[in-house]
Amino acid sequence: MVFSALTFAQEVELIWRQRWSLMTFLYLGARYVGIGYAVLCLFLVTGAYSRCSNNFDNRCSEPCHI
Repeated sequence: MVFSALTFAQEVELIWRQRWSLMTFLYLGARYVGIGYAVLCLFLVTGAYSRCSNNFDNRCSEPCHI
């Protein structure tokens, strides 16, 4: 099995610098939305948000549900 992946330099050249299309948005969404979701879940689960609101005080034992 051969796995081909873009390096960041190739991604900048082939994706970011080209004319934007639907496929560009789909590619970037598939690649980067998951990272944002993971960061948001970590933010909520670790209780970092509990300092701002009492609604998330017991988030450490709950999975991330947005």
